[in-house]
Amino acid sequence: MSNFELIYFNARGRAEVSRLCFHHAGITFTDTRMTKEEWAEKKSDTSRFPYNQVPVLFIDGKPLTESHSINRYVANLTKLAGKDELEAAFVDQAYEKVRNMIETIEPFYLVPLGFATGDYDQLYKDVFVPGVQKHFPQIIGLLKPSGFFGENGPTYADFYLAGYIESFLKHGFPEVNKFPPIIKHLTDVKNVPQLQKYLSTRPDTKG
Repeated sequence: MSNFELIYFNARGRAEVSRLCFHHAGITFTDTRMTKEEWAEKKSDTSRFPYNQVPVLFIDGKPLTESHSINRYVANLTKLAGKDELEAAFVDQAYEKVRNMIETIEPFYLVPLGFATGDYDQLYKDVFVPGVQKHFPQIIGLLKPSGFFGENGPTYADFYLAGYIESFLKHGFPEVNKFPPIIKHLTDVKNVPQLQKYLSTRPDTKG
């Protein structure tokens, strides 16, 4: 088995899908979490951070960048991308649908995260509410009888969705509660047996 080091901030953000996949599969990896100050000192090292960004996954010392590429690689490695090529395509469809939802609501979501400025209440009304009203029913429609996007259990797309829903609830976005299947999906992911040890010990972060 290769040696893995995943480098990101002390946040769920763009690294949590891969963290969950590793923990679900019981694959050992180094979970390196930097402070903003540490990142400011290290980001110019292009031998480790080729595009001056994180997350970066080191595979036997070789850096892989771009969070979605990392997520797909780790999902395939940990058998969480689908049991065959056809299911993998539909799981990836679900992943992209969630990604599309995030891109839609991002002009609002970056404000409470502190990465953008704007009128919180107006953006919530004009961007977040119509965004989730459009995308949540479509996402719910992709869930299988298993309760997940996979026929037989959770996939990396489930971890992707659950991470954002958890953050939305932490920030107190009431529109989310109008979609019980979305809330149930988060509960189902958080109850996956293989994740219990990690979920009980991971840092409590805003996003």
